[in-house]
Amino acid sequence: MGNDGGIYDPHNPYEPKPTPPGLDSILPPNQGVLPPIEDNPDTIPGNPTILGNRLNILMENEDKSILDLAKAFKIKYPGEKYKVVYYDDVVKRMQIEIPKEERERLKKEIPPAFAPEYELFVFDEALFEGTQASNDPALADSDKSWYLNAIKAPQAWAITRGSEKITVAIVDDGFNLKHPELASKVVSPYNVWKHSAEVFPQPIDHGTHVAGIALAIANNGKGISGIAPNCKFMPVQVANEKGLMTTTSVLDGIIYSLYQGADVINVSLGGQFTGLSQYTDNVQKDLIRNHFKEEERLWRRVMRIAASHNATLVVAAGNDNVLAGIDALQRPELFITVSATDKNNQNARKAQFSNYGSYSTISAPGVGIYSTVGKDSYATMDGTSMAAPIISGTVALMKSINDTITTKQIICILKSTGLETQGNIGKLIQLDKALQKVRSGEVVDCTPVPSSGDVQILLSWNNYNDLDLICTDPNGESVFFRNRNVSSGGQLEIDMNVEYPDSKTPIENIFWQPGTAPNGTYNVYLLYYKNHDPNLNETPYNIKVKYSGKTEEFKGVIRKKDKPVHICSFTVGATGNRSKNQGSPPANDRQSQLEQERNRLQQELDRINNEIKRIGNSR
Repeated sequence: MGNDGGIYDPHNPYEPKPTPPGLDSILPPNQGVLPPIEDNPDTIPGNPTILGNRLNILMENEDKSILDLAKAFKIKYPGEKYKVVYYDDVVKRMQIEIPKEERERLKKEIPPAFAPEYELFVFDEALFEGTQASNDPALADSDKSWYLNAIKAPQAWAITRGSEKITVAIVDDGFNLKHPELASKVVSPYNVWKHSAEVFPQPIDHGTHVAGIALAIANNGKGISGIAPNCKFMPVQVANEKGLMTTTSVLDGIIYSLYQGADVINVSLGGQFTGLSQYTDNVQKDLIRNHFKEEERLWRRVMRIAASHNATLVVAAGNDNVLAGIDALQRPELFITVSATDKNNQNARKAQFSNYGSYSTISAPGVGIYSTVGKDSYATMDGTSMAAPIISGTVALMKSINDTITTKQIICILKSTGLETQGNIGKLIQLDKALQKVRSGEVVDCTPVPSSGDVQILLSWNNYNDLDLICTDPNGESVFFRNRNVSSGGQLEIDMNVEYPDSKTPIENIFWQPGTAPNGTYNVYLLYYKNHDPNLNETPYNIKVKYSGKTEEFKGVIRKKDKPVHICSFTVGATGNRSKNQGSPPANDRQSQLEQERNRLQQELDRINNEIKRIGNSR
């Protein structure tokens, strides 16, 4: 990402970047300054709660400025009721204020209205909340350090208590920077609403509590030690004076942290979801599979920015006792999503409130966590908000030993050294073993092994350019990065390019578990989506297709300018397991079948092309 000063300038982060002359009639006075939210905002209840009169627009075009889009927007929507109230030319996004009654129409209307010149997607301005489950300051002294013992922190501190060269950003609602456990270690404080260093606490001092868990000073005769007591603390406030946090304020806080050089970023926040626990896991999985895809795309872009800064994001899994990943912030593979274990030293068991499932990367204690609040006080709180900074402190200690370690390597080590848990959550971290592994220099690789089944399509290539595998099943559903699971059971299991720049040999794998692949004809396509390496405009590929006990291999070269390439068709089941080269029906029938198949494939290619243009790049 380029940076020419202003909103993310590491040397002058508090100075707003003025809008260029001549554009002040269509844009706010400064770039990256959050628009105020009125008292009692007009919200639309749901999952999550959103602001009814705001929409966000993200632009995928790297060769255009968001200023170009703003000018084009005002030409198409010239009325005073359509206003650009926020813009950022680094992440290339803007926020518009619109009549509430028009929001659903505009959400659907805007992307095609600016195509093909602009690749846009529109998403809501959601309200965020902290993910503490309760606030209970009266806890017996003997219980105050239980969680440190559960993760073997005292043994780990014999290896390191952290380095002052490592900075942990806590992106949260607010902070009391006068607390003696934190005051001496503060660097680059920031309030995204005020565009200044003016940081203040909220009535329930969530941010100060979270910060103390990760970073409170050790050996000072006060309170309790944070996980990484020698590391620096970057407080980033994303709530306004009313305590409100939004998608844009949280995003601004994360990006600020990255451009100010934070090594670890803790986000113990999430969308306001209610009542989801009444739905079955299958309904929840459908929410993950088919909903909030625009927001997922946004956070995947942030994941790439974080990778370019070698920074690690740690996010709380949430306290709704539902599947993690419903909140799109928890979906990127290189964000560490943290579930909470309960207060039980005998069994690493899921806390009753904690979210769970395949998006739970790792777990840490989240019940009865004693930490800092107020000017010089302490309290206990429960929640995945408390579990996340335990992991953030852990990552800071790992980076204190090796500051070049990647997020993928960190995840592999945490998983390989953690304790098995109960309740379908990630392993419980063992801090001493994780640090021993980092100190040893041993390479730990947790790259998943591709699964096989009735049908498997495995793509491999040898550079960083973004190729996408697509398979259409006999029901007409397509498995690819936008739709990773289909109703017939097909799934995009591995998408290695999301680990850029770590992976030098990316692969993608689509498969159907044994006994699930429907009978009929499948079609495989390859898409050259993005050119991450400017010196490589074409990429050799290898695709292995396994079905009905046989394997076919397809090799070739795909170029940046190519449309989706049809690789092959194959048939499974009652039709005789005939591949595209098998069987010879009579000449007239064969000509008719070929013509029908050609027309069907062209329609499918057109559909995929239109879908790709509509959604842009999900990563």
